Amino acid sequence: MISGIILLRSLTLPIRESAAAASQLVSGNLDVEIPALGNSDEIGELARALAIFGATLDEVLELRADAEIARAAAEEAEARLQERAEAIEEATNEVEPIVDEELEAEKEEKLQAQVLQRQEPETRPSVPSNALTGPISTISQQ
Repeated sequence: MISGIILLRSLTLPIRESAAAASQLVSGNLDVEIPALGNSDEIGELARALAIFGATLDEVLELRADAEIARAAAEEAEARLQERAEAIEEATNEVEPIVDEELEAEKEEKLQAQVLQRQEPETRPSVPSNALTGPISTISQQ
């Protein structure tokens, strides 16, 4: 009976300690010492699995913190981009009337130039009226 109690305690005590360590890991205490890591039985396997869990949980928490920093940086960059887009939109709105006025002025100048070209008579060399109906020129006669 005494040996049974000793055997029972030798099995249950490491399991209780491993359960307490797992609870501390879950609560966020990553510096907890995992008992029975050196055991070569199933309790040792459980302890090694808890140690791996703790290391993985630490990595996950670091990645989560990095992701939160990256998210905050992305939100800040998005806000800056939005501000720049608004500034560009505002500048475009200021420039558009000037460009429109310049285009209108160019169109007006082209129209005026076309009107002036239509109003100016074409200058053709004047041919005497008798040149076509009169006597043949001396050069033609030769």
